[in-house]
Amino acid sequence: MKLKIQYFSPEEREKILSENSALYLVEEQNIIVGNFLIFSDTPAEKEVVYVNLPQKELELLKAQVQANADRTDFHEDCIAEMAMVVYQ
Repeated sequence: MKLKIQYFSPEEREKILSENSALYLVEEQNIIVGNFLIFSDTPAEKEVVYVNLPQKELELLKAQVQANADRTDFHEDCIAEMAMVVYQ
């Protein structure tokens, strides 16, 4: 059995954790639609390690992903132009 509970503040999170101390916290989701704690009556199969990524590092990774996407688009355009020259 899994139980997913949404919370809106750090205080509410702590309250939910204390109220469900008999269960195992197997996951925490901080996503666009909200923050959730997921509990289970059995322990997680493997240990989950959460990592906080600094905002500056996240922005750098986003910029790298965008640069790679732009480079891919450029290569696709080059291949299309070469194919048009070859097949004329």
